[in-house]
Amino acid sequence: MDRSTGGKGPTIKPVWAVAFAAALLLFLGIWALPRPMTDARAKELAERALAEGRLALPEGGDFSGSVFTVREPLQGGLSKEYHLVSATEKGLTGWFLLTEQPGGRGDFFYLGQSFGDEAAFYVADIGGEWGDTLIANIPTIGTGQTGPYHESALYALEKDGPRAIYCSGFFLEPVGKIDTGFRLSALERGSVVVENLHTGKADRVGLGIVPQETLEHIYARSGDQCPFTFTYAGDWNNFLAFEPADTDGDGICELLAWGNSFLSSPAVPGSLNIGAFFTVLKYDPAAQGLYVVDSGFWDRYNSNETLEEYAAGWWK
Repeated sequence: MDRSTGGKGPTIKPVWAVAFAAALLLFLGIWALPRPMTDARAKELAERALAEGRLALPEGGDFSGSVFTVREPLQGGLSKEYHLVSATEKGLTGWFLLTEQPGGRGDFFYLGQSFGDEAAFYVADIGGEWGDTLIANIPTIGTGQTGPYHESALYALEKDGPRAIYCSGFFLEPVGKIDTGFRLSALERGSVVVENLHTGKADRVGLGIVPQETLEHIYARSGDQCPFTFTYAGDWNNFLAFEPADTDGDGICELLAWGNSFLSSPAVPGSLNIGAFFTVLKYDPAAQGLYVVDSGFWDRYNSNETLEEYAAGWWK
């Protein structure tokens, strides 16, 4: 039987040709896979972005002496197109969200700058239609009585890139700043009452740390007026902690924010750190902003709990 096709039927390819074609496709497929994001690759992308004028660094800096590190958030995970990157030089760390683009390009979204590398980042669902949110709390500069000034921010991780939906605005442009609502609402001899206007909760704060004769002097000078001025870090959104916690068990994270508060008086030099304010913040998709759903106040001198114990209670 003649098995010749006479040029009219399909040609049977040699086995080696089929194997070569399969190997070539496999090689091309592997070559097309995204390269893993390493510290060296992050720096390479940053240098290219800087050279092409697509990256503006604070104070006109460059990456020549920076140590690049690809980071992981403290909680949650970033989707594959996003990478949290730090660039540290001479004790200062710049923080960026890197989005890798086709053709070996990288887009760098500036998140802020810290002393050292103690910034806190989390990924959580806070109820936005976009899904994941990057939560940042970056100690920016200074110490003072309030502790370091912090840049607290929320970034929607959208398909077209990150978008700021809240930023406290110390060095970056402020977005959606809020009044956390604490006021010195009442005064009694030897104590003050700190009230939250949003929740109606009130906490009595003892003033036993102030010498009695000083208190008497303060009250004598004030007459019927409140002799103290109340300041707290929340009124300018300087949160020492700003982190996600599902406080009501609905699967959507709220934000726990807290910081220090102070009393001052013309008769007392300096300011008295009387405790820490706590607020639970929730994102409202309709209003596209944060609002206060719960509050509390830790009395530094009269509480039966340490600050750490009091803070831990908010996650129960």
